[in-house]
Amino acid sequence: MILGLPVGVLLFVSAFFCTFAVAALFRMPDVYLRIHGVTRCGLAGVLFALVALLLHSFVCFIWGEGEIQAPSFFLRFLIAGSLLLCLKPAVAYALAQLAFRADRSCEAGRGVLK
Repeated sequence: MILGLPVGVLLFVSAFFCTFAVAALFRMPDVYLRIHGVTRCGLAGVLFALVALLLHSFVCFIWGEGEIQAPSFFLRFLIAGSLLLCLKPAVAYALAQLAFRADRSCEAGRGVLK
């Protein structure tokens, strides 16, 4: 397939960002930095995966490989991407606000919650 390489590159970039999200979860010393790292890198990773899947499905629809209903399929991608863009930062803000209210801070250097 002609677009196998771009889809593969997009999936590789997605895996790269998701790996950094997991690393941010374990390596950051503070709850707020953990939330920030996972939100930003995780969102980028998921969006790159969605773009790769959208590109692959679009090419399959154009060349007639497979049975994909294009309008409903693209609408689902649009809804999923917009919900991710809107809700992931809002959920991260809510988690940070709850952590602040509960006074969750980390001990210096160990990364363990008090």
